[in-house]
Amino acid sequence: MPELRRDLGFVGMAAVAASMMLGTGIFFGPSLTAREFPSTAIVVLLWAVGGLVALAGAWVFGRLAALHPFAGGPYVYVREAYGPWAAFLFAWTSFIIIAPSSMAVMANLFARHLGEISPLSRTGLVLVALWGLAATTFANTIGVKTGGRVQSLLTGLKVVLVAALIGLLFSANGGEAAPAVTGTGRLSLAFVGILFAVGGWEYAVLASEEVRNPRTTIPRALLTGTAVVVALYLLVVVAYLAMLGPDGVASSTALAPDAAEAALAGAGRWVGLAVSISALGTLNAIVLLGPRATFAVARDGLLPPQVARVSKRWGTPVAAILLQAGLTIVYYLTGTFETVAAYTVIGTGTFIILSAVVLPRLRRKSGVERRPIHRIEDAAAWFVAGVYAWFLVFLLFEDPRTAAIGLGLVAAGLGPYLLLRALGYRSGGAAP
Repeated sequence: MPELRRDLGFVGMAAVAASMMLGTGIFFGPSLTAREFPSTAIVVLLWAVGGLVALAGAWVFGRLAALHPFAGGPYVYVREAYGPWAAFLFAWTSFIIIAPSSMAVMANLFARHLGEISPLSRTGLVLVALWGLAATTFANTIGVKTGGRVQSLLTGLKVVLVAALIGLLFSANGGEAAPAVTGTGRLSLAFVGILFAVGGWEYAVLASEEVRNPRTTIPRALLTGTAVVVALYLLVVVAYLAMLGPDGVASSTALAPDAAEAALAGAGRWVGLAVSISALGTLNAIVLLGPRATFAVARDGLLPPQVARVSKRWGTPVAAILLQAGLTIVYYLTGTFETVAAYTVIGTGTFIILSAVVLPRLRRKSGVERRPIHRIEDAAAWFVAGVYAWFLVFLLFEDPRTAAIGLGLVAAGLGPYLLLRALGYRSGGAAP
């Protein structure tokens, strides 16, 4: 039976990690922080803390991937620590909530912001969004090497465009002072935009089985890609504040375009191109990564074996890729993707916590000799888990309805799991 090909190298994996992080959050997220704390020093400090969370998370998940460099990433870690039912819930959450809704959101942003450069009709927007989904699906179907090359190109364009925005803002004089904003000082709300923007590193490990020399490549690639994005984020946040001031950042509803327009008349319109390319790059990354969880479940024996088939010609899980694309189209055309996307942070946060805290246990289970560096790794794991646990508790009190629905959607996967077991599907197939 054909197997997944290890065709992703260091550059490709680093590009995937960077692109999952370097989405659209940085173009708007700092405004959420400044509305709570309209202070340059506090905004920069909070984004620096967010960057630290991302770097710690990338380090922890890189170590987890080095221990278990197999398709599915968190699916494997959760399976090894808690059992097949918990692993199935991750794959369920990824397939039903995280991947298709995020893909639909990115396809929609790609089309909408491209339409700011060249106006499109409603039908035109739909066609452009579907073209973006079809193109990225095709690229990742015909080989992970092709998908990785597309990813490297799009990530490179993202970095260049964000760097150009930073250069533009730093080279211009500050804009007019905005009216003073009185912040409410709610730390949890200030962190919403930050955690949204700095997330994504945790999803990159889903393609671990297709990375060359994964035990060394994945940890280095994750840290490198994450470090590049964190550095860009801090620079662009400082540039926003230098251009508009903390009150201007807080009052802006379209931060990046407003800042660019203040720096150079007419430049704001072209920020839409940067957002569009950024969205397309993130879309390609999710198309590459998401199906690996579904593939891993099927290979484990909990889904029909056809879903685990790997193309002899291309070395990719074609059925899993097409299933994900099909559900994304349904979400997009029915308009349900925005509703479902609101629950992604619940599912993502839950499995970041469950994965991070098992690093010490999986290390012992793998027979790795205890070393002094492991104390720091364990501290990083608990730091990341603690931040996301705090955030989920905040959501539970701040918006109990959204939190309850999000957790309910995750738990709803127990129904299909029990049904599949009743139909004869059992974990323990060809899984590594």
